[in-house]
Amino acid sequence: MPSPNLSNMTLDDLQQMIAQIVDQRIAQYLVLTPSAQPPTHETLASVARHRWTPPPEAPTVVEMLRADRDR
Repeated sequence: MPSPNLSNMTLDDLQQMIAQIVDQRIAQYLVLTPSAQPPTHETLASVARHRWTPPPEAPTVVEMLRADRDR
């Protein structure tokens, strides 16, 4: 099937052709590119392991901002 002449295409035809090409490219990308992100449960476990709570005597964020502003 020969390529359609763009000058003879309607706007709808052109939009459909573009959508089809984009869909094909996305499908190719998803097949060829392995996911680089870890599973959600691993991310949440890492967040839980690395969580830090400041000591009770530590200044609050507001106090630190006020001290910085007053300098």
